[in-house]
Amino acid sequence: MDSIKGSFVHLECIVSGSHPISIQWYKDGQEITASEKHKYSFHDNTAFLEINKLEGTDSGSYTCEATNKAGSSQCSGFLTFWISPSQSNPLSFFLHVIEPPYFVEKPQSQEVVPNARVQFKALVKGSTPLQIKWFKDSQELLSGASRSVWKDDTSSVLELFSARTSDTGNYTCQISNDVGTATCKATLFVKEPPRFIQMPTSVVALREGQSTTFECQVVGTPEIHITWYLDGNEVTDKAKYGISFIDGLATLRVTQARVADSGIYVCEAHNDAGSESCSVELKVKEPPTFVRELRPTEVVKGSEATLECEVSGTPPFEVKWLKNNKEMFSSKKYTISTKESVFTLTVANCDISDVGEYQCIISNEGGSCSCSTRLSLKGQSSRRHTSKIICPS
Repeated sequence: MDSIKGSFVHLECIVSGSHPISIQWYKDGQEITASEKHKYSFHDNTAFLEINKLEGTDSGSYTCEATNKAGSSQCSGFLTFWISPSQSNPLSFFLHVIEPPYFVEKPQSQEVVPNARVQFKALVKGSTPLQIKWFKDSQELLSGASRSVWKDDTSSVLELFSARTSDTGNYTCQISNDVGTATCKATLFVKEPPRFIQMPTSVVALREGQSTTFECQVVGTPEIHITWYLDGNEVTDKAKYGISFIDGLATLRVTQARVADSGIYVCEAHNDAGSESCSVELKVKEPPTFVRELRPTEVVKGSEATLECEVSGTPPFEVKWLKNNKEMFSSKKYTISTKESVFTLTVANCDISDVGEYQCIISNEGGSCSCSTRLSLKGQSSRRHTSKIICPS
């Protein structure tokens, strides 16, 4: 007989022979005693055995033994059913309980980093044959280049060789046989490494005293940690630099920038899944300042005059020479030259037309400064030179 786990079954025998007849039931040679699970009776020559709440352990060989005075002493433990004192026939049943499928061990939900090897394991039980299938978001999964599905009658393993963020989702294991189906779910979450979706421009130039803010928008699986570096050294003075990271926005503010603040700033974002960085170069320009100004020059007519000044500050510099407020350019008469931070104007073959007020204007991205002097011929009256610095606005 076949029956389903959890249900009940009746075993029934009709007996003939001289009364009184006694009935005893056995399972696999072991006597069955009456209980809530096993109930038996003998009425109108019919022997009944009722087995309730069937389990897999109830499967086996069941024997009904009928005994009367004619031969009970001769067949004790051997003869299982008597028809008459001179004849005996055993009457046995084999009960097969069919179990619906169920999970002994369910696959566990997992959180992994990209490229991790992932295994979902399931231990199953139930009457064979069992069909085992794996699904991701309702789509059946089969063995392929990126995964394998292994199974037998008691277990199954779904293995992903190298997890990707696209593998995130719900995974279902389904087992079925002739009498039922069981399913269980597990979730896979593949962590997303940090990724910048907004970055500052590659180069930022400031004048001394100006301020700026670098902003980087980051996405990825929390918790994301942000670290700022200046020329390879971690920026630890967060109060000075105004560092914050709120709602995926990493910021660093440079207030009243100085030349020492110049360099390559790197924002590094990292979590359990990986890291990414972006960089910006800050150039803080120190405005030019004279360390040596133009000096009044008096030359003999027909000779050469040299006007020279020197500045400190952040190169590159632009220079402009003026005579009596009119811009001058290099020519046979005038030679304009620059060597690092020294600026020179040479006037050849000086004559009365070269007498006048000369001005040098030096500028860079941080600001500008100027100084002036007077060129005169010997024997001509001269005026005291003046200088001025044009500060950045």
